Amino acid sequence: MDKREDFKKSYYEGFTKLINFNLEDFMTYYDEAKYGGYPEEEGGSVWESEGKSIYVLIRILKPKKILEIGNWKGVSSNHILQAIDNNGFGDVVLLDIEEHLNYERLHSKNFERVIDNSLNYLSNPFNF
Repeated sequence: MDKREDFKKSYYEGFTKLINFNLEDFMTYYDEAKYGGYPEEEGGSVWESEGKSIYVLIRILKPKKILEIGNWKGVSSNHILQAIDNNGFGDVVLLDIEEHLNYERLHSKNFERVIDNSLNYLSNPFNF
């Protein structure tokens, strides 16, 4: 097994301590995540493996609603939006204190955008 496969398997082993699923599903989901990450992306980005891991968790857990706090340019958001699209359902709220999203590079526009201080937003009732 090469180092890249070893690395993916280490993510799988960590995830299976939290939730039960098989290695084949994990590898399939991990490989279908198509967006990159740091260092190819601008500063503030996630590492490619982190973004793909976010994607895998969403594909496996299939949440109905996701709140991402702190989106910067939207690299991690791309992984979230792709996973929601591939799951076939789910609502996404992208919350940040300032507008920096690169809308042209986002996987989809299927999300609610909120510009607010997260402490203000979280002090109000919400359903996640």
